[in-house]
Amino acid sequence: MPRDPRLFLLRHGETEWSKTGQHTSFTDLSLTPHGQSLVKTTASTLLGPNLTIDPSKLRKVYVSPRARAQETLTLLNLPSDIEVETTDLLTEMNYGEYEGLKTKEIYAKDAAGENFGTWTTGYKHVGGEGAAEVAERIDRLIEKIQKEVHEKCWGQERADVLCVAHGHVLRGFGARWLGCGVEMARGLQLDAGGVSVLGYEHHRVEERAIEYVGSGHAVVKLFLGPPFKDPRYAAMDATDTGSKLSTK
Repeated sequence: MPRDPRLFLLRHGETEWSKTGQHTSFTDLSLTPHGQSLVKTTASTLLGPNLTIDPSKLRKVYVSPRARAQETLTLLNLPSDIEVETTDLLTEMNYGEYEGLKTKEIYAKDAAGENFGTWTTGYKHVGGEGAAEVAERIDRLIEKIQKEVHEKCWGQERADVLCVAHGHVLRGFGARWLGCGVEMARGLQLDAGGVSVLGYEHHRVEERAIEYVGSGHAVVKLFLGPPFKDPRYAAMDATDTGSKLSTK
């Protein structure tokens, strides 16, 4: 019997600005040579027959329109029969006037001072997006993925989905997948070239879970059943990526 569908979140490889810690949303940067190497390493480690991301089980790919995400997807060299949709729903959170600034520079100049936060105040006050706006478009994509792919293909061999995008929006995606407030994203980490694995508990589409595989290949499983309260955490040795964790 086929396993439950999975949703893979892949952050693009390193750019010059991600290397220096500069906030990058609408600025269209390419990957650095090291960034390309990171993606190739991720692909060789996690992508392939019977690996974490098995191309034979991928039904569809959603990708941000930004060059760094498009280049990352190209480097994966996926089979041409996998459907690819470029969507603005996966663009990075818009940082407005703080585009290109480092976190310490933002804190130094922001009127909110110590109250400033990506997942609290957001960037709407400087011409960008608020956290609630990002959460709303993430929710639209989650609904789209579940209705158009997972629910239709449940029980089939080819039902997995891959999203290729950016750090903040993908961390927000993890929080909203669990039905938590988007502010939970602050506690989730996804390095350049890293992958997160999202899925389901108890073979139910209503019970969304996260099986997290970071760039270091540590695995954590989080589960929040309806009504999505009281997260239960479990962790395993960072060298063991072959088994799931019980959160019961």
